[in-house]
Amino acid sequence: MLHAGISLPGSEVPDHGLSAWELVCHDGFVHVERQLNAAPKADGTMTDPLKSKAVVLYLWGDPPLFLPCADPDRVRRLPVPDAAQLVRYVEDLTSELLEVFPLRWRAAAEPDPAHWDPEWTRSVELVQTEMAARHPELDAEAAKWLAWYWGYCAQK
Repeated sequence: MLHAGISLPGSEVPDHGLSAWELVCHDGFVHVERQLNAAPKADGTMTDPLKSKAVVLYLWGDPPLFLPCADPDRVRRLPVPDAAQLVRYVEDLTSELLEVFPLRWRAAAEPDPAHWDPEWTRSVELVQTEMAARHPELDAEAAKWLAWYWGYCAQK
């Protein structure tokens, strides 16, 4: 069952530590997406829910906005004693992201009529995968929002 009583065939999923399907609006398009809870990754590493939350807050806000805006005040307002350290962490992470993946970089991709820019789409996927590998402390949500931030900036 989705928000507002909407359901999709097969959307009744058992509880495996994941929340229900949720409607998410991004760039004016509504799609269905599963929100992940912090948990051990397949390789046994643990995610840091606070760092993951700080990344999403810093780049997109909570709930995530339609356009990113790197805002350290959103992280500073977290009710934790090390908020200033979290701000430095997300600022360094964002700098690393843009150094490793310059905004003009694109991954090679086969033409695909389903995507208006398959190179950009493939690039965002690779950014997400690489940043998740570089920072195993981040959960899948934070890696996704980090990649979408890069993708937004790369399209400007």
